[in-house]
Amino acid sequence: TTKKQYLAQAKFLRAFWYFYLVQTFGDVPLHTEFITVPSQADSRQPAAQVYELIIKDLTEAAADLPDKPTAPFIDKAASKPVAQYLLAK
Repeated sequence: TTKKQYLAQAKFLRAFWYFYLVQTFGDVPLHTEFITVPSQADSRQPAAQVYELIIKDLTEAAADLPDKPTAPFIDKAASKPVAQYLLAK
């Protein structure tokens, strides 16, 4: 249960930051896996593709997040209503 909540929190945070990046800059580089090898090359992905990831992450996060923050996330975490609010935007 705790692992699912950690994963849901991570998905929420990724969606949250990508939402503000795409709102501010439009097309942005999209990374869904850890970068383990240094590289100077990167390309921007279309905003529509970034929004698809945001919607997917928020939908999955909302399914696994509790209605109110619970331990170990009390006072420092997203909850289901917050994920649904951002998804509505």
